[in-house]
Amino acid sequence: MSGPTSGGPKDGGVRRLVGQVAGYFRSPARIRRILIAILVSLPFTMLLYGESGGTLLYRIDFPGVYRPGGFFLSPSSNYLIPSFTSAITLGNVYAAQYLALFLDAFFCAYGAQLFVRELFRNTFDESQFLGVQALAAGLYLFNPFNVTWGYYSLTLDVFLNNAAFFVVMTMMVRLARNLLAGRTLDRWDALLFGIALGLSAPTSFPDLARTLFIEAMALLLLAVLGAIWVFSSRTDRAVALANLRRFALFTVPVAALLLAYPFYQFLTDWLFQPTAVSIVAAKDLILFRPNSFNTLGNVLRLLGRSNFVNFPYYRFYVADPWVILGSWLWPLLALFVPLLLSLRASSRDRLWIWLAIAACVPCIVWATGAQPPFGPVNTALQSALPFGREFMPSFFAVQLVLTKLYVALIAFSLGAIYLLLAQGLGTALGASSVPSPTSLPTPGASAGRPWLRRGSPRSPAHRVMAVGTVAVLVGLLLVASLPIFNGGLFELPHQRTAGFRIPNDYFTARAALNTARGNAILLPALHLYVGTTWGYVGVTGFFTQFNYPSQVVCPAYYGPYKFLLPATREDYARATEPIGPGPNVVPVNLSSNGTFRTGARADIEVVPFGASLNLSGFQWLQVTIPTSNPGLWSELLANDSVQFGLRSSRQSIGWYQPENAAVTQVKAISNGSINVSLLLGGPSHGTVDPAQVRALLLDFTRPEYPSLLGLSRATLAGVPGSVVYPGWVSFVEARYHAHYILLDRTIMHGTGEPVAYAEESVATLQSEGLARPVVVTGDVELWELA
Repeated sequence: MSGPTSGGPKDGGVRRLVGQVAGYFRSPARIRRILIAILVSLPFTMLLYGESGGTLLYRIDFPGVYRPGGFFLSPSSNYLIPSFTSAITLGNVYAAQYLALFLDAFFCAYGAQLFVRELFRNTFDESQFLGVQALAAGLYLFNPFNVTWGYYSLTLDVFLNNAAFFVVMTMMVRLARNLLAGRTLDRWDALLFGIALGLSAPTSFPDLARTLFIEAMALLLLAVLGAIWVFSSRTDRAVALANLRRFALFTVPVAALLLAYPFYQFLTDWLFQPTAVSIVAAKDLILFRPNSFNTLGNVLRLLGRSNFVNFPYYRFYVADPWVILGSWLWPLLALFVPLLLSLRASSRDRLWIWLAIAACVPCIVWATGAQPPFGPVNTALQSALPFGREFMPSFFAVQLVLTKLYVALIAFSLGAIYLLLAQGLGTALGASSVPSPTSLPTPGASAGRPWLRRGSPRSPAHRVMAVGTVAVLVGLLLVASLPIFNGGLFELPHQRTAGFRIPNDYFTARAALNTARGNAILLPALHLYVGTTWGYVGVTGFFTQFNYPSQVVCPAYYGPYKFLLPATREDYARATEPIGPGPNVVPVNLSSNGTFRTGARADIEVVPFGASLNLSGFQWLQVTIPTSNPGLWSELLANDSVQFGLRSSRQSIGWYQPENAAVTQVKAISNGSINVSLLLGGPSHGTVDPAQVRALLLDFTRPEYPSLLGLSRATLAGVPGSVVYPGWVSFVEARYHAHYILLDRTIMHGTGEPVAYAEESVATLQSEGLARPVVVTGDVELWELA
């Protein structure tokens, strides 16, 4: 094709590309899909905005993107759109996250339409597809699975990887149809297939491996069936080889390129860490034991998730008849009604209806875990597969596959019901016999007698009856997601507010840290998941994403699962535990009541004091307890089978757990005594008033331990100050290149040590001239190490 005389080949190529893109959007069918996607995504986004008061942000395992560069911190599909919206909104995190939520929902709604259209393209005509596609798109955004994990399920299930998985399923069906019809897959389709495979991998491993495993099994099944079809001489083998070449030349390289970095993370952070694998396996074991949450009935209704029973609105699903009816309507319209209607379907689409229903079966079986009747099968598979338990938790196949198949099959059922009622049963079904089902129709053969006549409604009354029936069914289906609409989804058991809004203190500290181009140690020490006073509940990846490009040392700093390794935990503890009791020790007079006696519970031993002790002049309390069984003491401390308590009143007790080594420091077990230092202002949980300490309590996990330990009179000593461990500053600067401390007082739970220890650490560093303040207003402070 020749271009204008003033332009060259390159100019012509660009013009062709622009023409192809413009042609794509000139298609009326595509324009309708775009409009439908917009019309269902806008209410979805506005609903979340309204219910959360405009403060909702991504949570749990996806901490969010708060800078355009967030994608480069973890290059994966689900960070693409948030990073893009963050860039075009000039870093406004609130505008960026709602725009990202809308775009994610839009692409999922568009993908749902592509899939349902490809699956039933011989059953409905263009005008009928308008309603069928709209139903599939809308039902996916509001399916019952989204109520089983709080409102963050709504954000997780519309990430880009879900839209890409819709496209993967669409391309698999298209490839199979082409093979059966003797056609070659279009280059653009092959390229789109590769892009979809690459983008369908979720943010983190092992979700990445789980998704690719399911896709690999589906492609393997497709290859086997295709080979059987080809070698049965029913199609041209040259066409089959052409499809294979297209797949190898376009699909595989693009998918491999997009998955290169996730696989790099997999190889470096996971594959060579067997200890972390075993730890995760132990944590996930409970998902495969008999439980009440993943019964066959709950799984069929998309409600079989362990977290679901913990939410306040769970009572609806065991007591409310309308909610129960609506939830059971999902499997009825997704499995049983399509099976009946398929007997009247076009022979070309009947096969795909059966295959879609058949694909639901293994997802349902797997999701029931150890529950009857499939428990023995699942248990055997989980034992046989390497890392079987942690590789495929019971809910994952439901989340990734079953929800998508359900909405497609339900859209088919509702579309068919509408046409049956609108055209009249006799006219729609026809009086003549229906072609017998054929598993593999001959390429190029007629689709057979349409199972529904593609004409106008028989009468206005028939149309009204059809529309009304479908509307009632859709209403009942949406009742199954009632907490999304009545606000119950935002009444989470672990926090008082819906969503969150990042306090300004975070932005102030981030600006100072980024300006200094420095890395920081986050205090207090944290576990993998945290909660804050302002509403954030999720992984500590929030701190790394929010402060990027500065590096913030918290559990997420180490990458996926490395924090579970003992060596990493030891390194992290050293970085976040800078201080201990000072050398000055002042004995505390206990009058004559320093001996142990049994408390109200047999497993608590109490040291009652003659009068309340005023220990407000001390930072630490040293406790020395003589014992005749130091070996048992060592075992109890190692297994966290004992905790220490300081009682100020009957209601005020501060408990100190040995696992919080920073505030419960075991100095030595020698000479028949155990020596423990307790940070007075920072118990592991509870509260204590240092000015009125009335008793020391020992809480054992078993009542026989006190008598086995041979406890006798304890002695106490106060330590007025703390000291920084020698070499701590040089260690964090050399190991983490960290020259700052980020102190966050908003951490509500999930701390490895109390906030009080972090505050005491900063104060001690400052008093020794090792830290100076940079930002010290509000709940988030930044300190520079000297």
